[in-house]
Amino acid sequence: FEPKTNFNFFKCYAFALGQSSFPHTCEESLNEFIKANATAKRFEIIGVIDIEDAKTISNKSDANQALLAKNRIIATRNFIKARSKLPISDHHYYIKSELPTRGFAIRAYF
Repeated sequence: FEPKTNFNFFKCYAFALGQSSFPHTCEESLNEFIKANATAKRFEIIGVIDIEDAKTISNKSDANQALLAKNRIIATRNFIKARSKLPISDHHYYIKSELPTRGFAIRAYF
């Protein structure tokens, strides 16, 4: 089994600390990414939290950190679904970053 390596990448790290509401600052650039990758076979969304996010969660368990990342994935998925009919892979895994990066990353696979 060969991993898929033919993809385009987009990221938005503009989410507010501990929040999952889709930020307006990502809308224009994500719209452009969606249009530029209209022939992709699917999108994959990966939630991203950082150390400061983890500190804001009352119960700092891995499950609660995963829930925050999942909610960011859902907000992003809903934004994309309103603009595109491309399939979206929902794996609900996430990245916990040491850097101040709160948001999501998207791969458009070809």
